[in-house]
Amino acid sequence: MPFSAIVDSLSQGGGVWAFIGGLFMALCYVVVGLFGIKSKSKIARDENLAQRENALIQHLVDEVSRLNALVGDLDIALKAQANQHATELRREREECNAKMAALKAELEILKRRMTSEEQR
Repeated sequence: MPFSAIVDSLSQGGGVWAFIGGLFMALCYVVVGLFGIKSKSKIARDENLAQRENALIQHLVDEVSRLNALVGDLDIALKAQANQHATELRREREECNAKMAALKAELEILKRRMTSEEQR
């Protein structure tokens, strides 16, 4: 059947095709509408899921706050420990410097004795 014959038949029976098209559109609207409606169980499930998500979010926020507080406490403790170690190291360095000064003084005394004994 040539294309022109199809066009002629459609143009002569246009009312029938318009009716069929309208029925098809109405059927599509009904099918899409039925699939688009949420059932009560889906709505309840979505609400339950939303509540669980909110509870999980709140739990995570609480955990992050707790961890931030813990990190702050650890930071303070580490700074205090670092200050304590620095103080101990300074004290040890001062003790070593004092011992070295005493040893140098003793060495000078020994050098003087040796020099005086050699001169005698």
